[in-house]
Amino acid sequence: GGVGLRSASAKHVLLRGLRLRGTEAQVTQVVAGIAQSDPGFSRAFARLVLDVARSDGRHAANVAAMGDPPADLSCQAEHTVHDNYDVGLGRVDLRFDGGDDFTLFVENKLHSGFGREQLRRYQAALRDLPKERKRSGLVAITSDVPSSGELHAGADGWLGAVRWARLYDEGLAKLPIADPDVAMQWELLLDILHDQGDLGLTAVETDLIRAWARYEEGQNHLRAILNDVRQRSLDMLRERLKARRHPGGWDLETVAG
Repeated sequence: GGVGLRSASAKHVLLRGLRLRGTEAQVTQVVAGIAQSDPGFSRAFARLVLDVARSDGRHAANVAAMGDPPADLSCQAEHTVHDNYDVGLGRVDLRFDGGDDFTLFVENKLHSGFGREQLRRYQAALRDLPKERKRSGLVAITSDVPSSGELHAGADGWLGAVRWARLYDEGLAKLPIADPDVAMQWELLLDILHDQGDLGLTAVETDLIRAWARYEEGQNHLRAILNDVRQRSLDMLRERLKARRHPGGWDLETVAG
């Protein structure tokens, strides 16, 4: 109830207040929530992820084998996967299924690394999908370049790790969403993620690079300023002491000590 949020700026303030910085689960739930209610967004999101993954030549063959995502693409969030003995292998952040043969696992990371054998366990779950699921793969979306835990390029079902920043540059915020209000909120959320740095490096700040390049010059300049201030302060103190010299006699070294 109450007065609705009419402007984009008001919604931006609200979303910024609700956003938990660095929280992967929140982003996962938002993507899944939109995808579950909007098949067009679901397909466009999966297609964008695969297009960016395909640009890495190491994974191009595996991505090409996935083909184009079906139109009837469903999405599940934090889906528990099992092997053929029904042993739990963990929870993959997003699972997309479509047609009779397409399954895509998406693991979402914001400023965190992969868990122990995490991707290998999800790869094992892919292998134990029904045989008709011939187009199946696993991709990770990360804010930083993973330092460890990735599967080897060309490994069965592995489509590589792509960056949130790259998806953002390729139009993540502009993916088609049928509901215009939801589309606005999605774009505002991506704007906040970008501002908070959760998407990783999305633009080169040339001013910061130039400032770093002049670090030593700046340090020397600041030192000269402080030395000048120090000398002026000592001169002022010396003049004051001369004007108010104690009858017993002071000297500057004694006062400074």
